[in-house]
Amino acid sequence: MYGIRSISQSQAGDMANSKDGSKDLKVAESENSVQEPKMSAPSPGVEPTDFTPKVNPSTLDRFILAWANVYPRMEEVPDRVRTTQLMHARDICRVKVAHWMTGILVLLIAIQIIHGRQEREARWAVYEAETEAAYQEEIRKHEEATRNK
Repeated sequence: MYGIRSISQSQAGDMANSKDGSKDLKVAESENSVQEPKMSAPSPGVEPTDFTPKVNPSTLDRFILAWANVYPRMEEVPDRVRTTQLMHARDICRVKVAHWMTGILVLLIAIQIIHGRQEREARWAVYEAETEAAYQEEIRKHEEATRNK
């Protein structure tokens, strides 16, 4: 009942009397089991039908299939390709593009950091030169004022 097989009292008694109850249980289950129909092998010369939808790949799709290593070259891509195969190739290319973009971003960040440090040093040098010039001008004015007194 409810998907659990029950064994009769006589089968339970037989299992209790035997030395190896598991062997008898297998025999009891095989007697009560329903045999499922066996799948017949396809006829010789007949290929199994593939129900996956197919599409005509564009030039970009052919490039994507070749770049994702689904096919060795663009010229070897057939005229009809399974949609699942094309979607898988697009996923692979999407990940490759994301990795390239991440690498380029890291490179640009490093360039920006180096450029920023150089700019800071240049501005600091200009600031020091301006403050030094202002300081020297202030000293010169102070010396002239003291001389004129």
